[in-house]
Amino acid sequence: MKKFLAKSTKGIVSLYFLGFLLYVSLLCSIVLGNDYHRIKAIENMKEDTIYFQQEKLILDNFRLILQKEQIDKNTCPFEIHDGTAYYSVEGEYQELLIIYFDPQTKEIFDFDVERMSK
Repeated sequence: MKKFLAKSTKGIVSLYFLGFLLYVSLLCSIVLGNDYHRIKAIENMKEDTIYFQQEKLILDNFRLILQKEQIDKNTCPFEIHDGTAYYSVEGEYQELLIIYFDPQTKEIFDFDVERMSK
């Protein structure tokens, strides 16, 4: 009868191992998730830098065109309509720049960007 009253400890090592395995798995998944989000942030910053450089180059070119006395619509790469200029960028990073300016003072007020999805 005493044989049945004794406490059984056969599965205690397996429970400790299972708990340790779950803890290590959780820790690894958190570290991998953090690394994934960091890599995505770096990729987004790299893409944003490319778009920023592209837009700055276009705005600088438009400022040079505005400094001229007369804007020749035939040779100008911008499509200009009543104080609004449109420029479509082709290539890997496609976008449409809409530049708002004053034709009399030749000052750029603002610009909008519509990015095409990849």
